[in-house]
Amino acid sequence: MFWSWLERVQAILTSAAKPLAVVADERFGLPYVLAELAAAGRVVWVHLWEGDDLDRVATGNRLAEALNRYAGTRLYDLGHPARALLATLEAEGPPRVTLVVSGAEHNPELALRLGRVWGYSSTILAGAGLALEVSARVGAAELALTWPEARQGAQELGELPEGQVRSFWEEAEGAYEPFRQRLHEALGYPPLLRPYPDGPRPSPASAGRLEPQRWLTLLLRQDRLTEAFALAVKHAPETALAIAEAAVEAFLKRGEYAQLAVLLEELMARYPEEAVLLRGWYEAQVGLGRSELAAARVRVFLEQREDPDLEALLALFSGEARTPWERAATPYTLLAKGVVEWRRSRAGAGECAPSTARAARLAAERGKGRLAVVAATRTARLLLAQGRYREALFWAEWALEGMETHGVYGANERLNALSAWAQARALLGKTEGVTSRLERARAWVGGASPKLKRRFCETLAHLYLAIGEAGRAVALWEAFFREWPDLPHRARYGGGYALALWAAGEDAAAQVEAERAAALARPLVRRRDLFSHTALAALLSEQEPQRALEVVQDLEPALKQPGFCAGWGLRLWLSAAAARTRLGEGEAAGRALRRARPYLQDLAVPAGLAFVLGKAAAFAEVVAGAGSGERLELHLLGDAPRVLWRGRPLRLSLRSLELLVALVLRGPRSGEALMLDVYGDAGNLNRLKVAVAKLRASVPLRSRPYALAVPVWADFLEVERLLAAGRLREAVALYRGPLLPRSTAPVVMEQRGVLEELLRQTALAHPGDPAALEVAVRLGDDLELWEAVLRAMDRRDPQAALAAAQVQRLRAEWGG
Repeated sequence: MFWSWLERVQAILTSAAKPLAVVADERFGLPYVLAELAAAGRVVWVHLWEGDDLDRVATGNRLAEALNRYAGTRLYDLGHPARALLATLEAEGPPRVTLVVSGAEHNPELALRLGRVWGYSSTILAGAGLALEVSARVGAAELALTWPEARQGAQELGELPEGQVRSFWEEAEGAYEPFRQRLHEALGYPPLLRPYPDGPRPSPASAGRLEPQRWLTLLLRQDRLTEAFALAVKHAPETALAIAEAAVEAFLKRGEYAQLAVLLEELMARYPEEAVLLRGWYEAQVGLGRSELAAARVRVFLEQREDPDLEALLALFSGEARTPWERAATPYTLLAKGVVEWRRSRAGAGECAPSTARAARLAAERGKGRLAVVAATRTARLLLAQGRYREALFWAEWALEGMETHGVYGANERLNALSAWAQARALLGKTEGVTSRLERARAWVGGASPKLKRRFCETLAHLYLAIGEAGRAVALWEAFFREWPDLPHRARYGGGYALALWAAGEDAAAQVEAERAAALARPLVRRRDLFSHTALAALLSEQEPQRALEVVQDLEPALKQPGFCAGWGLRLWLSAAAARTRLGEGEAAGRALRRARPYLQDLAVPAGLAFVLGKAAAFAEVVAGAGSGERLELHLLGDAPRVLWRGRPLRLSLRSLELLVALVLRGPRSGEALMLDVYGDAGNLNRLKVAVAKLRASVPLRSRPYALAVPVWADFLEVERLLAAGRLREAVALYRGPLLPRSTAPVVMEQRGVLEELLRQTALAHPGDPAALEVAVRLGDDLELWEAVLRAMDRRDPQAALAAAQVQRLRAEWGG
C-alpha cells in the first residue's frame, strides 16, 4: 500500500493548519489516503457527487452514513435533506474529529456550509480547482510520489525491472493512481478500484478495463443496489430492468425520490411498456409532491394495457374510481380497496381497516417492507377516522417498528407513520415523550412532500394543545401560514389556528380566524373543508350558542357525504350539546350527546379533548354527562369482582376477567400476545380462541387485533390514575384489595404488583396522610413504610401505639 508515501501524506493532512484545501486531482491518490484515515477513525469522510443538488436527500443520506460509520452505530437516520441534518449538527454540535469533504468542486456551497457547521478549524475541503480562502493549501506537488516512494511501493506489489517501474512513474508524473494501475497491468492484477466513503468504484485509469457487467456483479455482491441500478441504466439496461423492482424499493426506502425518477425516466425511454418501471416512477413523483402531473402519464399507459397495481396507485393518489382488487389481491390492490371504500363510506359506516391491515401483512410476508409500513399507517389513519384510537395506536406502532425492521427511511413514510402514532397517543392521553419525538422529527420535514409537511405541522400544533401549551401551537400556526399563505390552505387549516387561539385565551382573534376560514371553505364543498366549519361551531358554542346551532344544522347534510372523520363528528355534536346546555335545552342536549358518544369511547379527558377541540374546559361538563350509558364497568379489586354492562351485572369466569384486564391494560393485541398475557408460556392459541369466544358472548369485542369495542371504566385504572396524581385518600377508598387475588395470569400478577408498589410509594411520599396508615396495615410487614408513618404521627394519636408496636416487631424480626 505504498506505506512510506501514505504516512508522509497523512502527516501533511493532519499537521497542516485548518481549514485546509486539497486542490489536487484525485489521480494523485487522496481517496486512498482518506480511506485509511477514515478506517482508523481519525476523520469523518463525506464525498459530494456531480448532480447532488438535484436530490438533496441522497446527499443527506451520505452525510448520515459517514457520521454513523465514524460512530460505529446509527446515530443519525437516513431520509433527511442535507440542510436538515446540518441544522441538527449545528444544534447538537458535531463530533470532535476532523471532517473531510472530497468532491467539493461539485457543490462548493454545501461544502462550505459543512465546514462552517463543523468548524473550519477541523475541516479539510478537497476538490480540483477549488478557489477558497483557507489557512493552507495542498496540491499535486505535495501529494506526488517521489521516486524512492514509487520504487518501494512497486516492490511491495511484486517484482518488476526497475527501469520499467521508473518509466511508469515518469509517465504518470508522480500521480499515484495511474502509476499503480500500470503496475497492476504489468503484474496481471485486477483493475484498480478507487475508494469512496460508500464503497469503491472504478478509477478513470481502470474504467475502460473493467467491464460494466463485472462491476455490476461486484456491486450486487456488496448489496450496493442503488449504485448498481444507476450503473446498469447507463451500461446494461437489460440488467437494470431485471433488478428494477428491488432497486425501486431500495431508493424509496431511502427517500431518494428525485434520483430514482431521473433513472427510471431514462430506462422507460427504452422499455416504455414495462409497468414495474412506471409504478416506481409514479411513486417517486408522488414522493416529490407531483402526483397530479404524473397521473396523466399513468392514465395513458392504462388505456393501452392492464395493470392492477398501477390502477391501485392511481386510485390511492388521484382518487380515481377504479376497482383493481376485483381482479387481483395484491398488497397494492388491497390497500387501495380499504382507502377507496372509506372514501365512499358514510358517517359511522364501513369497515375499511381490515382490507388495509391485510395489505400490510401480505406486503410483510412478501418482503415488501416499505409497502407494509405504508399499509399499516393507512390502517391507523382509517381507525383514527372511525374513532377507534386504541386500535389505531396498535397499527401506528406496527408501522414504526416496521420502519426499523425493514430499514425504511423515506421522509414521507416516516412522517406519515409518526403523525398517526402521535395523534393516537394524544387522543388516548398518552402524551409523555410524544412532543419531544415529534420535535426531533421536524428535521425530516424538508424531505417530505408538501402535503405531508402540512399534515405533520397540523399534528404537532394539536399535540401542543393536548399538553396545555397553546402558545406554542399559536406560534407554530403563524409560522405555517408564513410558509403557505395561499387561501386554500387558510380555508383548510385556519380552523386549527382558531382553536389554538381560543385555547390561548385570544377569543376575539379566534372567532375572526374561524369565521374567515369557514367563509373561505364554504364555496369549496369538499370533505376536507369540514374542519374549519366544525371548529367554528366549537367556538360559537361558548360565545354564541344559537349561532353554533345554526352552523351545526347547516353541516348536517354534509356529514352524510363519504369519507367522514371522527374528529368532525366529535366537534360537531359536542358543540351542539354544549350550545343546547347553555341555552337550557336539556333534552335536546342529551340527544346531541348521544350522537357524540361513539367518538368518546377511547377519548382521554382532558388531553384527547384538547387535541380535537382546543379548549377542553369548554366541554368538560358536557363530556362528564356522556360518562353514563353504554360502557363496561370493571370492579376487579378485592375478593368480590363485578362487571357491569349497560348498568347490569355480568356473570363471567376468572379467565374472562383476566382477558378483560389484558385488553384494558395492553390495548389491541395479536392472538399470540394476548395468549402470553393470560396463559404465559404454557398457553396455546386454541385455548385462547375458546376463551375469547366465551367472552364475546357477553361483551362486544373486535378481532385482528383483539380489542374491546365499547368504552371501559376500570377500578384498577382509576386507582392508578389517582395515585399518579398523589390523591392517596381517594385511591385507598377505592382500593378494596389486590387485583383478582386468585388469578395467576402474567398480566394480572404484573398489574397487581404495580398497584401495590404505587400504593407503597405514594404512602411513603405522604406519610402524614391518614390513608398512609391504612396502606401500611394492608401491606403488612413493610418496615420502611411503618417507620415513615410513625415518624409523621402525633405521639398523642391513639394509632401511634399500634404503629410503634409494629415497628418494634418488624425490627426484631429483621434483626435490627
